[in-house]
Amino acid sequence: MLLLVFHLQNGQSPLLVASEQGHLEIVKVLLKNQARVDIFDEHGKTALHLAAEHGHQTVADTLLYHKAFVNAKSKHGLTPLHLAASQGNVTLLKLLVDKHGATIDALTLAKKTSLHMAAQNGQKEVCAALIKMKADTNATDVVSLFMYCLNVMKGK
Repeated sequence: MLLLVFHLQNGQSPLLVASEQGHLEIVKVLLKNQARVDIFDEHGKTALHLAAEHGHQTVADTLLYHKAFVNAKSKHGLTPLHLAASQGNVTLLKLLVDKHGATIDALTLAKKTSLHMAAQNGQKEVCAALIKMKADTNATDVVSLFMYCLNVMKGK
């Protein structure tokens, strides 16, 4: 049980580390032994954020099954969906939106949506998937990346 309350100096618990690294069986053991699914690191990222950021779909699905908040925001307002979109992970994106109801147009502190994040990182397939899911194509962020989104979709 001591393992469940141990924190590393950078604010990461064993669940955060296991989620970031994609160690599904360790995540399951920790959750079975009452590890807090809502704990966050020094950047405000939860285990779900870290799993999404590193493309660990089965870990993300397990965390969501254990009631991880799908729309949790980091200190910069990033949701797991923002991170999945920026990394180009269409499968995880669909899991978060279709199966778990992630807010598709959630805004970061810089007013970026998941579509902005995908476009900014050149993730054409994710942009297409988000548009098909009815993401707001008229959203503008603090620096008006709307035109950038359009250019990415047009292949420029």
